[in-house]
Amino acid sequence: MAQLSLQHRQQFFYKGKGKYRGKVKIANELRQMVRFEPLNLMSPSWCVEGPVDIIFCRNVMIYFDRQTQQKILSRMVTLMAPNGMYVAGHSENFTMYPNLVTPMGKTIYRPVT
Repeated sequence: MAQLSLQHRQQFFYKGKGKYRGKVKIANELRQMVRFEPLNLMSPSWCVEGPVDIIFCRNVMIYFDRQTQQKILSRMVTLMAPNGMYVAGHSENFTMYPNLVTPMGKTIYRPVT
């Protein structure tokens, strides 16, 4: 929260009170913009329409061989917005796919456009 601007904190978050002191509640306006969906990465078709702003796929790709990782990552990148983010787990690394993603930090990648 400290990294967000004061404007964004005030616009999108409510301070917790009582037993929720020190926590925040996300404003409905922001919550309605987020969609959580189960997805079988091995399925030949995904029911996801792009562009997707952010993908959290943490500690999943480590269970696939490199060829399958590349295939799945390639499919994800085609769904992402040009300035989108892919968030991986700390034990995952995709620097071996510079044609697909660019590292933006230890576990955050952007699609190559």
